[in-house]
Amino acid sequence: ITLDPALGPLVISDSVSILGPGADQLSIQKDPAEVFRLVNITSTATDVILSDLTFTGGNAGTEDGGAIHSDSGGNLVVVRSEIDNSTAASGGAIATVGGTVAVAASTLAGNMATVNGGAIAATGTATSVVLVDSTVSSNAASLAGGGIYSENADVEVTNSTVTLNTAGTTGGGVGLLADGGGESLNVDNSIIAGNTANDGHDFNAPVGPGNLDVDFSLIGNNNGTTLTESTLNNDQPVPDASGNLIGGGANPVIDPMLGALASNGGPTMTHELLQGSPAIDSGSLALLTADTYDVDADNNQAEFLPTDQRGATRVVGNLDMGAVELAP
Repeated sequence: ITLDPALGPLVISDSVSILGPGADQLSIQKDPAEVFRLVNITSTATDVILSDLTFTGGNAGTEDGGAIHSDSGGNLVVVRSEIDNSTAASGGAIATVGGTVAVAASTLAGNMATVNGGAIAATGTATSVVLVDSTVSSNAASLAGGGIYSENADVEVTNSTVTLNTAGTTGGGVGLLADGGGESLNVDNSIIAGNTANDGHDFNAPVGPGNLDVDFSLIGNNNGTTLTESTLNNDQPVPDASGNLIGGGANPVIDPMLGALASNGGPTMTHELLQGSPAIDSGSLALLTADTYDVDADNNQAEFLPTDQRGATRVVGNLDMGAVELAP
């Protein structure tokens, strides 16, 4: 579906679920040279679910939200979808000024912000950003948050991969305003590695005790994070008391050994774990989250996360870190 510049973006002003046939089968797109975003969610909308679609080529110019902008105080959920090659001032893919944003079993890649949040920017009264079973890769911001930027919203990264994002100042993967305004960062069973910034290459820590919780995750570089680098055994990182593999500091940065962003099965692009990756079998089954966003589309949100981002079985032997479970 190619949007007509004379008509502008799709406008959503009420609660709605838009279900496509698959992210690899239907795209909502436009010429990237034309300056308008793809989807505009107004303040009168409450819960909006966008699933099984690709959004590409959004360009908000000097405004925020290249592909999707939300003024709603409700919940914006993006499931089994891909958002790529979109640009904005902040939030190259998604910008919200209220409510929550959840991205599940989806990929945000190749988006750009001239200010903050190459892929996602949560500002204003936004309360949370949730990333589960998803990939945020190869996005860029001129200032903070190459992948995700949050002013005061809580950020949760679960069973996801955040890599190859770039920020000009702070937080290559995840950038937080870190002004003590209540923001927090929670990372479980995830990979945040291979991102770049002047400070906080993979992420920068929020201000305040108890506002950073990282468990059974691989953090490539601890610069700016307050995390202590893992000890080494025969030059290999040893999980700390929280099950984490932390690189940097006095030790080398940890390479998560990821394949290129590619079609590895399923409707969205992913980074597959390569044989020998330290993330293999290093996750925690005890931290496996409920399938709140129904990533396998079976209408069972009470079960534990059943599949990886591709739709393959999530637990094969022990749990892997990141968005993709390596098949034996």
